[in-house]
Amino acid sequence: MAGTVAAKRDSYGTVGIAPDATLLNARALGACGFGYVSDMADAVRWLAGDAVAGAPAPRKRADVINMSLSMGGGCPATLQNAINTAWFRNIPVAVAAGNSGRPAIEYAPGNCYNVITVGAIGSDRVRASYSNHGGAVDIYAPGHHILSAGNTGTRGPVAPNSRFDYGTSMATPHVAGTLALLKQKNPTLSSDQYKQLILDSGDAWDSLPGGKTLNSHDALWITKAADTAAPAAPTPTYTTKGAIGALYQRIKSQTGAPTSHEQAVAGGVRQSFAKGTIYWSSATGAYWVRGGVETAYKRNGTAAGVLRFPRSDEKSNGIGGAYQLFQNGRILWSSRTGAHALTGDIETVFAAAGNEKGALGYPTADRRSNGIGGFYQTFQKGRILWSSAHGAHPITGATSAAYSRAGSERGSLGYPTSGAVADGRGGTSQSFQKGRIVWSAAGGAHALKGSIGAQHNRSGGTAGALGYPTTDEASTGTGGVYQVFQKGRIYWSPRTYAQETKGSIGNAYVALGGTKSRLGFPRTGEITRADRSVVQYYQGGSITWRPGGSIRIDYR
Repeated sequence: MAGTVAAKRDSYGTVGIAPDATLLNARALGACGFGYVSDMADAVRWLAGDAVAGAPAPRKRADVINMSLSMGGGCPATLQNAINTAWFRNIPVAVAAGNSGRPAIEYAPGNCYNVITVGAIGSDRVRASYSNHGGAVDIYAPGHHILSAGNTGTRGPVAPNSRFDYGTSMATPHVAGTLALLKQKNPTLSSDQYKQLILDSGDAWDSLPGGKTLNSHDALWITKAADTAAPAAPTPTYTTKGAIGALYQRIKSQTGAPTSHEQAVAGGVRQSFAKGTIYWSSATGAYWVRGGVETAYKRNGTAAGVLRFPRSDEKSNGIGGAYQLFQNGRILWSSRTGAHALTGDIETVFAAAGNEKGALGYPTADRRSNGIGGFYQTFQKGRILWSSAHGAHPITGATSAAYSRAGSERGSLGYPTSGAVADGRGGTSQSFQKGRIVWSAAGGAHALKGSIGAQHNRSGGTAGALGYPTTDEASTGTGGVYQVFQKGRIYWSPRTYAQETKGSIGNAYVALGGTKSRLGFPRTGEITRADRSVVQYYQGGSITWRPGGSIRIDYR
């Protein structure tokens, strides 16, 4: 990467985009390319001029930041905050889209705000098969079979050489080097302006539908023209036509003037205006997309993404928010949560749950991969989780909190297999692959799983002798686990399995110290004798209840 940015012309056959640039190195990953988000964020902050604990004080700020790395999942808040620090100090940040051949919106930092996300193309101007793609990619640059500076060492520097390499990590420094040249020409612009220069000067190709390739020469020409006293180029004149033109004539007081010609996209066309974009397809007609909804639409690939073309105007939902329908979903906006897309099974479940007026409220993020084959989307009051085996199901309120305590889908419960179901006694139960979560007003929401959950079912469940759970499963501190219910407890150990204690015998057992007493774990349930007395056996003895209420404790 360093050679692509700043290599000098020399005997190794490589020259960088900005050979006069000085490199500042902030190492955030280990030798095998693994590391912590906190280290990545610290590296960005250090390059932006902030002091970082454990690192030498920065002697100068970087002018451009290159991040040739990628990781699955949403943009971590810690990293986003660090990127914002650099961006708003007019330090543009170029980041790799990632090499999974997937939508770039699923990978950070390419899905962060205030970055220039770079995909990879080959010499044929076709997207490299491994390059992440979609609307989150801002620009494509050469990333396939790139000759750059290297070193013969494997664990440390040995001797310089040159080598061919591949990936969006090789494409990103082409953009970073171009940004360095732009700042050399005109250091007074904002990060947003430098990004716009990269986008405006990019080349569109039939071989790269929906994307543009880096054109460093034109980006420099634009910057140079803006930085000299030469007369400004005349403002381009854009016209409208057809269905887009007809819609524009009706709403031009709202859209403002056109800012581009019509452009082909995903089998239809679009045209940009001062305040939004009008999209048209033969299946849907022409509709205007604007504001926060347009921001979310771009995050999801516009018409080339999963949503496809708009099929309605933006409309009020009657409770202070707005929505717009698309061929494969909708985008929902509120002032508190912003705009987010809803698609597929998740949208279907959201509608069944009452939409934004129901138990979930507004979405707070777009759909995201969970990294283990499923997807999830968060809402104001819960989440919807999808797996190929069990489909999509909502998890809300206290049940969602209990699910998080149990480790969510990676934890002891696995994926949900149903929504929450009322039990007819004022409580609810939601099933998961490996258990369930039960809620009651008196006891709250708690997971029931494994041997304890099975014993609770054998005892009649929430309608049985124990009632609702009032705690999560917890360690006894003596080699087992237990869980408290409204009318008793269930204890489990590897030698005694799951046994319940309740009533007077259970109270006496707890008063003695439970599993930490001489009795140890219970090894049977309660046994009623012919004389109507009840006995329960433990590892270290027994507790007997006799009619009239007396309790007898016998130790072995």
